[in-house]
Amino acid sequence: MASQQNPVINLQKAINDLSKIVKELSERIRLVEEKIEGIEATISEIQEKDRSVFQELNSFKKNTSLVLDDLTKRTTTLEMNLLNLEKDLKNYAKKVELKEIKYYIDLIKPVTTRFVTKQEVEVMMKKLKANKS
Repeated sequence: MASQQNPVINLQKAINDLSKIVKELSERIRLVEEKIEGIEATISEIQEKDRSVFQELNSFKKNTSLVLDDLTKRTTTLEMNLLNLEKDLKNYAKKVELKEIKYYIDLIKPVTTRFVTKQEVEVMMKKLKANKS
């Protein structure tokens, strides 16, 4: 009978050993699953941050493009205004030209003032002689 109990005890021990191994493996599987869930959560957070950064970059790109377009338009407008100003300046007299015009006006000015006739000079001379005497 001892030989018959021995296989039952051996079987019971083998079952107990297998049960412990299964529990250990189940615990390890649970720990691995928890780590996987943690990794998946981290990956999801990274993906969300990546989407957020990508959206911010797109927004920045659009804003930069708008600002660049505006600056281009302003630059074009300034260039056109400068060209128009340059054309207008050609229609105005330069300082040297104004001095020249003033010189000619000063030359002509005595001609436009009233001159005395010979008769008027004779009358004035007679009056001066009369006042002296």
